[in-house]
Amino acid sequence: NSIREATKVIASLVRRAPLQQADLLGLQGEINVQGEDQKKLDVITNEVLKNALRYTGKLGTLASEEEDRPVAAGLNDEFSAQVIGNSGSYVCVFDPLDGSSNVDAGVPVGTIFGIFKEDADIDCRLAGDVSDILDQEQVNCLAQTLQPGKNLVAAGYCFYSSSTELVVTFGHGVAGFTLDQDVGDFKLTRPSIEIPKRGNIYSANQANFKQWDKPMQDYIEAIQDGAGETGKPYSLRYIGSMVGDVHRTLLYGGVFAYPADKKNKDGKLRLLYE
Repeated sequence: NSIREATKVIASLVRRAPLQQADLLGLQGEINVQGEDQKKLDVITNEVLKNALRYTGKLGTLASEEEDRPVAAGLNDEFSAQVIGNSGSYVCVFDPLDGSSNVDAGVPVGTIFGIFKEDADIDCRLAGDVSDILDQEQVNCLAQTLQPGKNLVAAGYCFYSSSTELVVTFGHGVAGFTLDQDVGDFKLTRPSIEIPKRGNIYSANQANFKQWDKPMQDYIEAIQDGAGETGKPYSLRYIGSMVGDVHRTLLYGGVFAYPADKKNKDGKLRLLYE
């Protein structure tokens, strides 16, 4: 519920951004841990999602792409202690506004999230501020955010475009919900999403073609020429916002990729968030 409510707020911020440019558009003036210029909406949406998650009472640790280290989910105040109680035993990792470099142009953007269960044998209680020098207990705690994907309890994304769509899985199927602006809530519109076995669209930054390794170049040329099982050439569609490109690929089929190149030797997508 907290993620659902946060995405409603973020959807409203994205819609209003062109009308409140001084407050919501442009650079914040800081660099995030990924080495990217932070947009104002990066910072605002990060706080929106963090605050929503903190008041669930279910989470122990939060890890955001916009921050250089995980933070404790609990709030150290009297209200939280009395109303919410102790922080929970789940970990949420998220990118509050994927594709934010395009937000000034009104290009579709999204929120990405994943939820893990903390190891029951580890008492994970981060202090409010984590120093650069960590003791073993803190290392064990921070490691809870670096679990393999097979340990995910839930994962999904929210896509902000002509419609706002929340796509989520709890490990058994994928469902999609669309925000009904008239009633202010999400309605189930895609009960069972399955990616088609074959598509005819590939999504990658073709401008980097000469920077890819030879096997990747050969593969792209092959699907462009229709050398696959269907015999039909693939067409290029690339938004530059991962949530948008993945959403289309999930619905229509095809391939999404951000291959390694000479600048990004391990690819550009972050395993933890994306």
